[in-house]
Amino acid sequence: MFPFSLLFTFYGFYIWNVVLTFYVIISIVAYAELTKFNEELQLIGRDADHSDIICEELMEKFMKHIEYGRMIRTIDNTFEVYTFVMIGTNIPTTIFSLLSFFKVISGEWITFVLVVPGMFFCLVELVGLTAVPAKLHEAIGRVENIIYSNTRIWYPYDERIYQIAYALVTHVRQANLGISLWGFAVLF
Repeated sequence: MFPFSLLFTFYGFYIWNVVLTFYVIISIVAYAELTKFNEELQLIGRDADHSDIICEELMEKFMKHIEYGRMIRTIDNTFEVYTFVMIGTNIPTTIFSLLSFFKVISGEWITFVLVVPGMFFCLVELVGLTAVPAKLHEAIGRVENIIYSNTRIWYPYDERIYQIAYALVTHVRQANLGISLWGFAVLF
C-alpha cells in the first residue's frame, strides 16, 4: 500500500505544479502583452501632430484594449475557481509549514531537510498566485496615467480625441478587470 500511496502523492504534486506553472505563464504572457501595449500607447502622436492621425491611433489602441479586456476576462473565468481554492488552501498550509519549520529549527537536521521543501513550495505558490496577477492589474491601471500624461492628446483641444481618451480611461477604470478570486475580489 505504501508505494501506491507514494506514487499517488508524487502524481498529485506533479499535477499541482503543472497547473500552477500554466497559471503563472498565462498571467505573465498577459502582463507582457499589456506592457507592450502601454509602451505603444506612450508613442501616440509622437510622429504626427495632425489631430486626425492622433484620433485614428487612439481609436486603434482603444479597440486593442477592448480585445485585451476580453482576454483578461477569459483568463479570469478560466482560473477563478482555481485561484480561490488554491489561495484558500495555501494560506493555512503555509502557516502550518512555517510552524513546522520553526519547530524543527532546533531539532535534528534530517527533519529540517524534510520540512524545508514543503515550506519553500508553499511560499513560491503564494507568490505565484498573488504577485503575478497583481502585476497584471498594475499594467492595466497604468494606461490611465499614460493617457493623462500624454500632452499630444489634450493639447490642442479636439473633442473627438477627448471622447476617445475618456472612453479608454473609463474602460480601464473597471473595478473588476483583472484576475479575481471567484469573481468577488480582484488580486492587486
